[in-house]
Amino acid sequence: MWLAVDSGNTRVKWAIVRGGKIADCGAGENALALTVAAKQIGGAGDAWIANVGGEKRAMQIKRALPSGFRARFLLSPLRGGGLRCRYRPLRALGVDRWLALFAAKNEKAARVIVADAGSALTVDALDGGEFLGGVIVPGARLMRFALRAKTGLPTVTVANAKKAEALPLPSSLPGRGTVAAIAGGTVAALAGTVLEFRRRVLPGAKILVTGGDGGGLLPWLPQSAVCHRPHLVIEGIIARREKR
Repeated sequence: MWLAVDSGNTRVKWAIVRGGKIADCGAGENALALTVAAKQIGGAGDAWIANVGGEKRAMQIKRALPSGFRARFLLSPLRGGGLRCRYRPLRALGVDRWLALFAAKNEKAARVIVADAGSALTVDALDGGEFLGGVIVPGARLMRFALRAKTGLPTVTVANAKKAEALPLPSSLPGRGTVAAIAGGTVAALAGTVLEFRRRVLPGAKILVTGGDGGGLLPWLPQSAVCHRPHLVIEGIIARREKR
């Protein structure tokens, strides 16, 4: 068994991997979640880590892991790592995006769009194993924060959600109040980005949705084309380790 870690801008996601499959998984607001996860494996092991949370987060991860664990921080490759890639420079591609694409290239569909809805929304195009590029826009929380900070509009809360920033359900449109209008407008902007990107770049492509806000984005996308893959970056880490 070993530990796969997807450290994003906001949360730290982890998975215990056994025999190339996810045996258990979880997430936390900081790296402390890894201490409990590592103890499930034992006193020693490997942790393969995709970190886009910066050097401070990397140090937190190292401190959270037991002393017997070896931390392996993955980097975006200087070459495509099996992907034909038009992104330049390749090193500028976030390791989480690269790993999600690395996992997506094993899809049976020739044309795939990866939509990762987190602190930012990234939408990337994969055509026959070739990464064409993508777009990056603020995520729902960032859009709502900007509206509140720059205009004084109210904070968005969503009924029956664990977090105020959770994406609203489709019934949010049309908004019959300011908060509902902001909630519906931000998620509609995310969905519109995915759909317009698909229309212009890869018409008819399969859409793989991942990220912390991915589940809330699903109802806004065509059900015949969309697939929810909440652990896509983790899947990429597993595929990367097995390819070594």
